[in-house]
Amino acid sequence: MKIKYSFCLAIIISLFACKKETQKEIEVTCSDIQAVNPVGNLMYNSSTNTYTYKVGNGINIIISNFQTITITNDSISGFRLDFWGSVMDSINNIERMDASHENLNGKHIKDRLSTVRTLILPDSTKFTFYAAVDSFYNSPLISLSIFHKNECHRFNLKCNKLIYSMDTSASVANSIDSLEVDGEAGTIEFKEDSILFVNIYNETIPNNKIFNRVPLGLTLKSNITNVIDYYDDIRYPHTFQPILNPKKDE
Repeated sequence: MKIKYSFCLAIIISLFACKKETQKEIEVTCSDIQAVNPVGNLMYNSSTNTYTYKVGNGINIIISNFQTITITNDSISGFRLDFWGSVMDSINNIERMDASHENLNGKHIKDRLSTVRTLILPDSTKFTFYAAVDSFYNSPLISLSIFHKNECHRFNLKCNKLIYSMDTSASVANSIDSLEVDGEAGTIEFKEDSILFVNIYNETIPNNKIFNRVPLGLTLKSNITNVIDYYDDIRYPHTFQPILNPKKDE
């Protein structure tokens, strides 16, 4: 049984491991890829084409029609953290999600800083999405993974399909997770009277985390729409706080 389990684990891990650049890609079309049904805390609404992962404590990860990724909290009305944006796939002539923009309660805080973005939620649920490697931002997403305890879920975002969903083995989930880098990793801290969106580390080599705490945005629970923007994204002057010498409307 141990040998059989190890063999199955090796097969599963190989599905998630990155291919070496020297290996030839086997051409696979989206019609060749079989979608699977969600299990565990991942649910699907076919009428809206929406996947929702129930994190716990009222927190949800919502993938809406493969256009946006949103974090909500059922106990905090009006709270949402959105990863949104799309780019044109010129080959297939369709819009594809790139989720490069990061909004806290409607306020654009920043864009992602690399091809890999991770958010770790208060109960240690982690979701990571990966963009095409030919651009650091504003490039289409190719996959998204969710890990928590004995659960592991994987979306192919080239084809907008759930290709793997498992809720039976923490060791398998941890093994798969350990093979993938987290890139730019952040979290949401729900404090007694406020909510803080913050980056906590960067990981470009598996299991080599460079910790650096960078506050991104904060909002008070008593005034959820009043967002303090801590991060100045030089690509977007409107994310500067405060804005120096603002131009008057002409």
